[in-house]
Amino acid sequence: MREATIERARTEWTGPEWDAENAPSVKEDARLRVEYIPYNEAIKESNWELVKKNQPFDPAKPSPVYPKRFQLEIFKRLDRLGMVNQYDDMFYYSAGKSMLDQHGVDGWFEYSGGRAAVDWTVNEAKRGGYKSILIFPEDVEIPEKFDNKVEEIVDALLEDKRQKAAARKQKSSYRPLIQRRLKPK
Repeated sequence: MREATIERARTEWTGPEWDAENAPSVKEDARLRVEYIPYNEAIKESNWELVKKNQPFDPAKPSPVYPKRFQLEIFKRLDRLGMVNQYDDMFYYSAGKSMLDQHGVDGWFEYSGGRAAVDWTVNEAKRGGYKSILIFPEDVEIPEKFDNKVEEIVDALLEDKRQKAAARKQKSSYRPLIQRRLKPK
């Protein structure tokens, strides 16, 4: 039964469909307008803010089904840890067709200043290390894989939040988690 579910998940989605389903295009002001933006330029904080301001849905209540499902489970995990007060403190932002999307960020979850970038993908070649947290179709179909992915996102959110707090305390520059995960292509 499990194998049939994994096979179905792998064959029912094409890369562009899986991407568009979970990371709809941002509004026009935040769309990529040039052929290529270098990695270090694309991931500047001002670009994350631009994408945040141009969402195709309410980030506190995302309309895509799978991000909404992840958001709810992330909230439940943080709540069990005694770390969250309101569901409205949890956000999912799409980066579809933005300069962030060009560099492996289809969207991100955000909680209390912590950020966890995700890449909704069917590309098996990305396994084994990537800038964003990879979410394959089977990660939402198989309960164990889903739970592991939620845990990975929660860990990334909390680590990013800790890193930002430490940088503020030391008055040093903060390097986003996406920069710490892996060097650019």
